[in-house]
Amino acid sequence: MLRPASLTHHQDQGHRNEEYSYKSDHRPQPTSLFSISNAPKYRHPQHIAYSSRNMSSFTQPMPVVACGRIPAMGKSISQHLLPEYEVIHFILSYEAAEAELPHLLVGRDPQSRNPNEIGTHNYSRTPRAVIFGRGYEPQQIEELKKKFRDVAKEPVAWVRGNPADLPTGAAGPDYAQKIAADMKNVIKKWRDEGGKDEEILVY
Repeated sequence: MLRPASLTHHQDQGHRNEEYSYKSDHRPQPTSLFSISNAPKYRHPQHIAYSSRNMSSFTQPMPVVACGRIPAMGKSISQHLLPEYEVIHFILSYEAAEAELPHLLVGRDPQSRNPNEIGTHNYSRTPRAVIFGRGYEPQQIEELKKKFRDVAKEPVAWVRGNPADLPTGAAGPDYAQKIAADMKNVIKKWRDEGGKDEEILVY
């Protein structure tokens, strides 16, 4: 017995609608490859490396050598020189300065006979300044500068204090901090002027 045409048409139409709905629900959705919010931000590797080098050069402290007579004072001053200046080595006598500066100024381990724990001992970085405490005579510093003037690849600042300004009694609790601030000021002025000349700077 034949089914009515209207019923057949209705069932067929429903079947097609059901099939279309199934296919629509399972159709893969396109991904927005060019969406601004989802697009990956590409940076050229050379640009990344260049930016890192530039950032590193600006954030690293300037390496310096410090020369003093009293280890405890040298350690305190070294800490107060941060973050602008990194003491890589501390020298305790004029004779040690004569022996060790030729190595330090070219980025070599000085092979110190009397090593100490002051400074970072990062000898891969050549110092841009040699800083002397007020216990060294101006004539001694002048002699060292003449001996080693052209050893380093870059100009070096020779920084000294005035022996007349040495405290007569025990140094106060803020003495090291004040000395470090004076040292920073004269080196900063030298750097601001280009840091191209080997000069003796007095703090």
